[in-house]
Amino acid sequence: MVINKGPRAVLTVFILLCAASCITVNVPIGGNDGEPVTRWYLSWSRPESSGPFLGGALRVKEFGAASDYSLSAMTLKYAEGTLSEASEDRWATRIPLLLSEMLASDLAASGIFGSVFSYAASPQDMLLVEGFVREFGATRNTEGVWTAILDVDVILLGDRGNTLLLHKNYRLERVMNTVGIPEMVNQLNVLGEIWSETARGDILGVLLPRR
Repeated sequence: MVINKGPRAVLTVFILLCAASCITVNVPIGGNDGEPVTRWYLSWSRPESSGPFLGGALRVKEFGAASDYSLSAMTLKYAEGTLSEASEDRWATRIPLLLSEMLASDLAASGIFGSVFSYAASPQDMLLVEGFVREFGATRNTEGVWTAILDVDVILLGDRGNTLLLHKNYRLERVMNTVGIPEMVNQLNVLGEIWSETARGDILGVLLPRR
């Protein structure tokens, strides 16, 4: 095990999203027609570079997603199972891409790998991270309480995609203190940071015995 204490000898390649959520309006869930669309980002602090340096290359592919979470719409689920979309609010990009790029950015910032890609590349023995978004938004129970939910599968493949090293579901929930899109985004930011940190730890955990 080598602890990395200086600059990398190889270039880390990744795509960073905007570091701050767009909190310009406070639109109640449901909203009104005819209002301008507000775009929202995920936002949490990047991890510091520390811990074991495994080297090598890793690619984080754009995640797959259930049909209701495959685009940029902010999806809201009600107790009876019906779904709706916030009319004046959207994520800045497609939800699967939003989450995969945030994870790629965090993996690059953590300094574990020599290179982290979010696009097609062909280094020898490159590891591959895939994912699937099952749910990402807010749901309301029969008592009218709104809860932010992040439900994502993460898959780690070795040997250029031929060996399954990790397949784990992460389902996280946080009750929303108020009703509104800004509060949903705030809670999803918290869940996203927890998810990213946990997933990175699991990825590292399955790779350490192999080094």
